[in-house]
Amino acid sequence: MFKKSINTSYITYTGTPAFNRSSEYRMSTGVPALIILYGMILFLGVTTVWRIRTYTSPPTPADKLRMYCTLSFALAFPFWVWALLNTITGDFDLGIISMGLVLLTSGTGFCISCCGPGCQWMGSLLAPVACLIVAANYAFALALVSLPTIFVVYLVSGLVVWLLAALTGLILHRQVAVTGSDGSGGYDKVESNEEVA
Repeated sequence: MFKKSINTSYITYTGTPAFNRSSEYRMSTGVPALIILYGMILFLGVTTVWRIRTYTSPPTPADKLRMYCTLSFALAFPFWVWALLNTITGDFDLGIISMGLVLLTSGTGFCISCCGPGCQWMGSLLAPVACLIVAANYAFALALVSLPTIFVVYLVSGLVVWLLAALTGLILHRQVAVTGSDGSGGYDKVESNEEVA
């Protein structure tokens, strides 16, 4: 997300190309990252709408948790790769940690969404916390230095996107905690016990 070059007087960011930084044909700082961010949002939005339309019944909290984890993972992955390239080419990029946490927690959340409600409850809490860490990373970059306008637009956009992702995750966390894995809240089990007695 943000990194400061130790041996130079300029600052580099995840929004800058990790390769060929000195080229006169490169885009302005922040433009490639803004294109990737909005492109991913558009792509993930379309695929999510398509996926929801394929459900024959309303998605359960477990389905929603899997969808949320998949979307978070897909959104974080290109920016994690970008941060990795920045780190490999010489300067440490905090995005490698923050985006890596989103990848880790989203992957874990997806895997444990197949478990019972107790596991889902924990999985639905980890990913939003990681999204908040990414949002904090964007806020840190905004607060630290004065930046070109287009890069500020990228950072503010990223901050809003990751805050919304965290909020969505926390809402989903509440749904998973209240309803359980099958969406019934355990009420059918209580009724079946009463019928037996």
